[in-house]
Amino acid sequence: MKYYLSLLDEFQDTNELQFELLKRLIDTPSFKSFIVVGDDSQSIFSFRGSTPEYIIHFFKMLGMVGKQFDMVENHRSTPQIIEFANRINEYNKNRVKKELIAQKSPGDRVNVNVFWKKDLDLKFSVETIKKEHDAGMAYEDIAYIAYTRSELLKIGTKLTESEIPWIMLNPEPMLENARVIAAISLVKYICDPDATKHALVYLNAKSKGDLLLKNSDGDIMSGIQKLNDTVNHILEMPEKVQMNAFLQLLLAIDDSDEVYQQFVELVRQRKDFDRMLDFCMLFEIYGSGQTCKREKSYPGVVLTTAHSSKGKEWPVVINNLNQYHIKEVGKRIDSAEFEERRRLLFVSATRAKERLYITGQAVAYGSKKNDDRTLNEFLIESCDVAGVPFPTEPEDKKPGTKSKARASA
Repeated sequence: MKYYLSLLDEFQDTNELQFELLKRLIDTPSFKSFIVVGDDSQSIFSFRGSTPEYIIHFFKMLGMVGKQFDMVENHRSTPQIIEFANRINEYNKNRVKKELIAQKSPGDRVNVNVFWKKDLDLKFSVETIKKEHDAGMAYEDIAYIAYTRSELLKIGTKLTESEIPWIMLNPEPMLENARVIAAISLVKYICDPDATKHALVYLNAKSKGDLLLKNSDGDIMSGIQKLNDTVNHILEMPEKVQMNAFLQLLLAIDDSDEVYQQFVELVRQRKDFDRMLDFCMLFEIYGSGQTCKREKSYPGVVLTTAHSSKGKEWPVVINNLNQYHIKEVGKRIDSAEFEERRRLLFVSATRAKERLYITGQAVAYGSKKNDDRTLNEFLIESCDVAGVPFPTEPEDKKPGTKSKARASA
């Protein structure tokens, strides 16, 4: 009989079904031994069913004995970043007691900046990006990490206003991609030659957004006529040739955009020209859930959610903690939900190789008017760990207003 040695990686992402499968495999006659590799400090996907319990109580939950090896050397981040992450991790009670040991040379201290006034954290982030870039750091070597996608869009607007290029790393809805929208507009124009507004959307994408800025009215009308002639020519082509000619029109607006390239590949899979057109029209109606995650490196500041940052690394990370604090009544700072957010901070902080900036607004939620504000626990802990005082509210505070310094039960 053959015996098998199994290796399971990323075990912290295991859910109940997968854990049950492991138990079944162990119970087979051909089972000999196995190794699992994982880090309870990086268990951040409870919404997918994972839990650190499978690592913390591994042998007990399997009903067997075995050996545990702690691999704690870290070759990515500076000692200052690793020390910060280790201390944050210590706030969690339910964990495997271990500490990462940095192997790199010492670097800069972790920079923690907390703001009481709205959007000052965004201003700080933009200024920090400018400072890092002016000092020689490439934009693509800087990452801005936040809890939600809406926060990324907000900083993206600020970066655009400052003429700083940026790229969204986490999954992008394909129907929000400008080139996908332009491709669908082209199909609408093919189906209705009187819909010149759709022709303009396509031509604007082809000119990389400068159609109206760099062309006269006469040039624009000439471009529409040329596109019309091309479309009419395609419609008169033999069926087998039509598909390739249409794909060439789609590829004409590609600018090495992974999201758009995935859309074109979906179109390419259709069996004939009419089905290609039908797919594009139906995609606008039913494709809202279709997303694509960029994997290539682009010349721009990387914007990503904390969850999507897992497995990535950048020389400089700006980590905004505004949405980390849990608002729901009854969620205590020692609850499982809070502990997972700390693990998420541990993960996002250790994406930084050289410099780490922690920032956010002092107030997690509540209003000054109702005297029910709660401060952001994760910023409080970050200040404690970094050895800097949590800032007091500016002097314009009205008499009698109080703020809760810790999370409420």
